[in-house]
Amino acid sequence: MDSGLCLRVLRGQMLTKTKTTTMMMMMMMMLMFDSCRAEDINVAVGGTIILSPQTAPSGDIGWKHGGNQVLEYEGGELELFNIFLNRTELDRVTGQVKISQVKKAHSGTYVLYVGNVEQPEKYHVSVLDKVRKPTVVSKTLVCLPQSASCNFNCLSDVTGAGPVHYSWKVGDVWSLEQKSASFVLNNTEATRKAKDIFCRISNPVSTEESDAFKQPFEDQEVHVSTGVIVGSIFGVLAFLAFLAFLAVLGLWIYKRDTIRQLIGQNYDPASSEERSKKRESNNGL
Repeated sequence: MDSGLCLRVLRGQMLTKTKTTTMMMMMMMMLMFDSCRAEDINVAVGGTIILSPQTAPSGDIGWKHGGNQVLEYEGGELELFNIFLNRTELDRVTGQVKISQVKKAHSGTYVLYVGNVEQPEKYHVSVLDKVRKPTVVSKTLVCLPQSASCNFNCLSDVTGAGPVHYSWKVGDVWSLEQKSASFVLNNTEATRKAKDIFCRISNPVSTEESDAFKQPFEDQEVHVSTGVIVGSIFGVLAFLAFLAFLAVLGLWIYKRDTIRQLIGQNYDPASSEERSKKRESNNGL
């Protein structure tokens, strides 16, 4: 048949389809697409991978990982392969497989085979390291209370953690997650009322939060540190003690001079000599 004629015939057939039939075809196509797309699974190193088929398989079962055998279940006998030995369990009824204590090598795409026929659903597994506790670090060389803004960084080793996101808390509210570890803190009234700032890092399998970092724009008139208060008290006490010492020293000097003056006024050498002779005369008797 002429190709042009074939196209016209097919077009005519498509135009004669009812609206209901077209919708049913679209729904079937969507279901087929949904069953064929890969399911993304994230698991932490040392965790457990669970792969659950959409329908229970009938017949011999096999699982493959990146083209390599994971397991085979034929004639009631289960055989495990390579890195899946001593860590893999198979549910003979549902076809579900569990792989425990996983390592980075277990990342990849998993496919189910039933009777040596590849099934449409696929499972893309990523084995990730958990994120480590971050630290808030100032990126601004000199950040002062009067600065308009300061830059900070949420510092953490994210090697092997996969895609990570960051968020910040100033006061009681966490910001929206972002891909950048940098953060600009503006000197506003709301910021000055907050005591500390925090950062948080997360990936699909874990979340960690930093310790508190004292925000640099703290209102000095409202918030006075304990060290300043204690230092001020000791300073006042030391000053008062110094004044008391001066007062005692002055009083002692005054009394000493007064006593010397009194002694100088009452001292008479002739009277003293006469008293001495009288004592000698009494001793002779």
